[in-house]
Amino acid sequence: AKDKDKAMAIYDKAVDKVVESLSKDSWNQVRKVMGKAVKELSQIETKYHIKDAKKVALVGEIYVRRDSFSKRDLIEKMAERDVVVKISPALEWIHYCDYLIKNKVFSSVTDRDKYQAIVVGWFKNYYEKAIKNIFGKLDFYEPHIIDVKEVMECSEGLISEKFTGEAILTVGASIHEIADKVAGVINIGPFGCMPSRIAEAVLNEKLEEKKSELTLNDKETQNTLKEFEHLPFISIEVDGSPFSQLVEAKLESFALQVERVHNHIKGIR
Repeated sequence: AKDKDKAMAIYDKAVDKVVESLSKDSWNQVRKVMGKAVKELSQIETKYHIKDAKKVALVGEIYVRRDSFSKRDLIEKMAERDVVVKISPALEWIHYCDYLIKNKVFSSVTDRDKYQAIVVGWFKNYYEKAIKNIFGKLDFYEPHIIDVKEVMECSEGLISEKFTGEAILTVGASIHEIADKVAGVINIGPFGCMPSRIAEAVLNEKLEEKKSELTLNDKETQNTLKEFEHLPFISIEVDGSPFSQLVEAKLESFALQVERVHNHIKGIR
């Protein structure tokens, strides 16, 4: 946004109205309130359209990536460099839990559980698409329907789906997003988090190789992979303390790499 303070004031006001409506109104009324929110949010002046922005994905441990205190000022630091951070939504975890039930990954899952998850999942997908289509009219929002099956396919051969939890989601989401949807990936987790460290180890070794394997027919992505031996990826562990000078330096280097990859992708499209 050109005026951050004004933009946040408009955003907070619009969010409050939508949240209030969700707590008491019917679905039809909620849609009307969301439509009005879009008009209010459209008043925000942006530097550029979201499609032209430098974007990175923030993946990792669900509580850390969603909590402002845990992230410290990571989002702001990236924003200062004109980098938009796309945080993996909490909805991703809900879809993942449904995936585990639908595919009976656990032996304790019954056929009734499976079919119930399929029916309820249909309604979840319906409302997700409806809401995202409403807000998709905004210049600074890019609708993206979560497909956990695609994410899981990206981690196939790297982590067993029976090894459930954040690690497989982090690996799959990182490979799924990088080089075509975003120019870089930040993996964030609490200090000493084993799933986060497993994901980091796997991605450091297999990120580019697996992405290349999955995009053999995508000339643009293959071109980017040939141009950059290592795609922008950084893993950060947080414990509530301010980022160290080493982490700050890594973020600075990461941002420069993201800019190079973004400019390359923009140039070949």
